[in-house]
Amino acid sequence: MTKLERHEKILKLIASNSSISVNELCKLVNTSHATIRRDLAELESEGLLERFHG
Repeated sequence: MTKLERHEKILKLIASNSSISVNELCKLVNTSHATIRRDLAELESEGLLERFHG
């Protein structure tokens, strides 16, 4: 899966779930925690999502 495909899938999953954890995203996208965290940081910096910690 390319980076663009991952980003699109992550955004679709977030759109269909008001809240989703990194662990859930890892399982659903079938990638590592590091990759998901990096992708989320990139999407946040582009203004496409807002992350909440806790």
